[in-house]
Amino acid sequence: MWGEWIQKTIQGFRIPASQISSVTPVGLVPARMEPVFLDRSELPAGGALNERLRKALEQSQFLLVLCSPNSVRSDYVGQEIQTFKEMHGWQRIIPVVIAGEVGSNDETLNAIRIELRGMMPCEGEQDRGGSLAVPRADQLPLFVDFRVRKAEPGQKKEFGPGWTDPRYYDHELKNEGKTSSRYRRTLVGKYAREHKNQKYKLLAALLGLKPRDLEDDSNAEELRRQRNAKRLALALAGVTLVLAVTAWVFYSKANHARADAERSVLMIGDAHENASRLVSDLLVNLKASLKTTDAESALEEAGRTVSEYLDASEPTGQDDDSRHMRSVVLNSRGYFARRQGDYTGAEKSYQESLALRRSLAASQPDNPLWQQSLALSLDNLGDLHAAKAQDRREKRADPGSEYIEALRFYRESLSIVETLADRRDARPAWRHELAVGYFKIGDVLFQDGNMDAALPVLLNGLSVAEKAAESDPEYAKWQADLGLYCLEIGQILGATGKDAEARKILKKGQAIFDRLRDRKHLTSDYAKRLEEIETSLKDLAP
Repeated sequence: MWGEWIQKTIQGFRIPASQISSVTPVGLVPARMEPVFLDRSELPAGGALNERLRKALEQSQFLLVLCSPNSVRSDYVGQEIQTFKEMHGWQRIIPVVIAGEVGSNDETLNAIRIELRGMMPCEGEQDRGGSLAVPRADQLPLFVDFRVRKAEPGQKKEFGPGWTDPRYYDHELKNEGKTSSRYRRTLVGKYAREHKNQKYKLLAALLGLKPRDLEDDSNAEELRRQRNAKRLALALAGVTLVLAVTAWVFYSKANHARADAERSVLMIGDAHENASRLVSDLLVNLKASLKTTDAESALEEAGRTVSEYLDASEPTGQDDDSRHMRSVVLNSRGYFARRQGDYTGAEKSYQESLALRRSLAASQPDNPLWQQSLALSLDNLGDLHAAKAQDRREKRADPGSEYIEALRFYRESLSIVETLADRRDARPAWRHELAVGYFKIGDVLFQDGNMDAALPVLLNGLSVAEKAAESDPEYAKWQADLGLYCLEIGQILGATGKDAEARKILKKGQAIFDRLRDRKHLTSDYAKRLEEIETSLKDLAP
C-alpha cells in the first residue's frame, strides 16, 4: 500500500510552472515526475536480482527504500541497495521510514542505520568519487520519516507505524478509545502537518529543490488556479445574465437536483432505520418461536450484536449531518428497545433523537429536510405510546393516558407534515406521509373507542392516500398502503352496520392487491391482507 501511495503521489504531483526547467543539483526540473518504477518482485531461488530489476535500477535516478522492521530483515532489499550504490553512489538513495523504533544515543538510529547498511560506505572503502566517506550517525543522508511521533504526557517519546493518510491514524485512535476527542484531534492535526512536510521533503529531494520553496510555489499556483476559476465563473455568469430564459431553466434543474440530494439523505437515514427494524422484528419473531435454552442464548448474542452495530454507527461530530445521523441511530436504538419490550429504554432514545431534531429544525426553519425529520421523530414517540396502550389492553389493564400521549405526538407531527404538503415545491412523499398521519390518529381514536371521531379522520386520510398513489402508480409500497387503508376502513364501516359503503371500499382495496399480484409485487404480508379483504367481503355479502 505504501509503495502504491508513493508512486501515485510522485506521478500525480503538479510541479509549479515557475520551477519547470529550472537547473538544480539533480538536473533540469521536469514537467512531470514519471514513470515511477514500483518493485513487486521477490528474491529468486538463486539469490541474485533478475535482469529486469537490474536494468530498472540502472535507469533510475533515485532509489526510494521503504524502511520498516520487515525490510531491515530482508536480504533482497539489501541487495537492491547495494546494487544501486555500485551503479550510482549512495547519495541518490532516499530512505522512507514507515515503521520501526529509533534510539537517541550514539549507538543509535538502529533500524535506519541497519537499513542503510548497503548504502553506507564501509570503513576503508572508497566512494565513487575516490575519497573515503564513512558518515557518522548524525551525518546520515536525507531520509523521509512518515512515522507517528507519540508524545504522551509524562511518558517516553515513542514512534508508531506511519499512515498514507492521517485519517487512518484518526480511525485507529478512535478505535483504541484511549484518548479524548479533543486530544485525538490535536494528535491527528499534528501528524497531518508533519505528514505534509515529509511529503514535500520527498518531492523536493527528487527535484533538487528546497521543500519550503516547492510548497510555497505549489500553494501559490493552486491559488492562481482558484482565482482563474473564479474569473471564469464570473465571465460565465455575465453570459448567463444575458440569456435570462436559459438561466431560469438551469435554475429549475439545479433546484430539482437539490431536492433530489435532500431526498437521498433522507433515504439513507430511512434505509438505516428500516434495516435495524428488520433485524429487530426477526429477533422478536425468533424469540416467540424458539424456546430452547440454546435458542435463547443465541438470541441474546444476536441482540448484543445489534447493539454493538448501533454503537459503532453513531457519529460524534457536531456538524448538522453528524447530528442528524446520530438522531437516526438513536431512533433505530429506540425501535430495537421497543420491540424487545424495553419501553423505558425506547422512550429515552426517542426523546434524545427528538431533542436533536428539534434543535436542527429550529436552527433552519425553512429547511424541509429538518422539518420532515422532526415529524418522523414525533411519529416514533406516538408509535411507542400507542404500542404501550395496546400492550396494556392485551393484558386487560387500563391503558391510562397512553392513547392521549400518542395523539399528542401524532398531531404535532401531522401539523408539520401539513405545512410541508402545502408548500409550492411539495413532494408526493410529503402527501403520502400526510395520509399516514391521518391514519395513525384515526386508528388511535378507534382503539380508544371514539368511533365517531375516528371515521372522518380515516376517510380524510384515504382521500389523501389516493392522490399520493396516483402521483406514482409504479411505486408498489404506496399502492399497498392504500390497499391496507381500504381494508381498515372497510372493516370499521362493516362493524358499524354500513355494509354498502364497506363493500365499496373493500373492493377498491381488493383491486389494488390484485394489480400488485399481477405485477409480482404481492409480498406474503400483502397476500394475507388480500385474504382478509376477501373474507370480509364474504361476510358482508348481501
